[in-house]
Amino acid sequence: MAAEIGIWSVEDDSPVRVERSSVGLEVHLEDWVAGQPSLLSEGLQVVGRQLHVDAGYIDLLCLDATGRWVIVELKRARLYRDAIVQAIDYASCIQAIDGVALRNSIEAGLDRLSNEESVLESVDYQLRSDDEDRDVAIIVAGAGVDPGMERIVTYLGRFEIPIRVVSFDVFEASDGAKLLVREVLDDEVSQTGVTSPRKTRTVTEIGNVAQHAGVGEAFNQIISGAEEAGLFCRPYKHSVMITPPTHKNRYLMVLNPREGLGIRMSHGSDAFAEFFPGLSAQAVEEALGSSSEVYVLTKDEWQKKAQVLVEFFQQLPEMESPEDGRRDDLIYDFHERILPKLRETTQTFQNVRSSANYWKAGSLGVNGLNVYLGAAKTKSIIQIWFSRANSASENHAGIEALQAHQTQLEEALPDYELEWRRAPATAMVEVIVPEVGYGTEPTDSELDEIARIAGVMATKARKHKNEIAAAMDEATP
Repeated sequence: MAAEIGIWSVEDDSPVRVERSSVGLEVHLEDWVAGQPSLLSEGLQVVGRQLHVDAGYIDLLCLDATGRWVIVELKRARLYRDAIVQAIDYASCIQAIDGVALRNSIEAGLDRLSNEESVLESVDYQLRSDDEDRDVAIIVAGAGVDPGMERIVTYLGRFEIPIRVVSFDVFEASDGAKLLVREVLDDEVSQTGVTSPRKTRTVTEIGNVAQHAGVGEAFNQIISGAEEAGLFCRPYKHSVMITPPTHKNRYLMVLNPREGLGIRMSHGSDAFAEFFPGLSAQAVEEALGSSSEVYVLTKDEWQKKAQVLVEFFQQLPEMESPEDGRRDDLIYDFHERILPKLRETTQTFQNVRSSANYWKAGSLGVNGLNVYLGAAKTKSIIQIWFSRANSASENHAGIEALQAHQTQLEEALPDYELEWRRAPATAMVEVIVPEVGYGTEPTDSELDEIARIAGVMATKARKHKNEIAAAMDEATP
């Protein structure tokens, strides 16, 4: 069924229709996608642009997070069936070409890409994993879709040909700003079902590969942490994709173990933010690192990263369910009740307003030093958060300066356990109060106690703020 998209801006409390613009020349769309491939799908890495094969020139050749080659065919106008025919022809070329010849062709076009070193690293990694039945997926994108496209995509899906169709519309607001709207038609149309690729292993079988690579314990800890958080672990031929439980074709994170190498991993910050209300993409990247980078857990260095991932899963807010329509109201009411108490005990949060976001932050007078309150459904989290942008060294230096006074904090909060944590880009000390959250109908005395804890932590951090600021400034790269 074709969708009719309309957009209105709200000006002076009145909706004003935003008119369509034009995507422009095909090369513009290609530039946008090459610079931000998540426009098409999370976890894509562009490894070739206008890549020559026997059938012609592939607009973009990518690798996806699960270890498939992806043909991207772009059209400047409406997508018709011949776009799929053309993309299938390109896919047959990529599946048939010799690995050495494919690498040479990609290397010859590296000057058209911005990240040459990481491209060759990813290509070499993938070519070592390819067997005689190389996995190739297809994405076609343009401005609008012919009504017959959905029928063809559904039919080809029966033959396990993975195809995604992406349609873009551009709207132009009254101030000249352009809004890009995306609509996706996927071969995996079910939100709960799973269409398996041609060859898969079980999670256990892929775990055995990790075991042989010396990182079996890391693999098991991460998979267990994801499952305990309610996420789904979907096996592919060489990898496991971690997905939301209700959208098992959506990428959150991928584990790709290889003997002799370790576990190659990536994650999608925007996808986490989409499925976990109150969790921003920036917060995900502060905890796990940039979603544009691939990282490897080796047999000699995996413990720290695995711990970060498991703790990240533990801190995930609850995913919104259709049965829990009151969630936003409950979070808003929680903040409405506790913010006045926090302003009194912490002497901050003055300009913070109630909302449906889980986290609220108050500045402690030093750049990157804040007190945070996280409202989960059945617990509350109070943190002193060190979060100078893109500076792990400064944030880690700041928490070390505060941790020098750890005894003072512990004596001030004898009934609670303080956890000191260093994420890849940030750092924090936190206290978790169980059984008091937005969904537990907290009493005033319970909220008073949370505010008291936040006040103690804020007061101690503020007492040593000059020392913390000096340590962070000295660690500036």
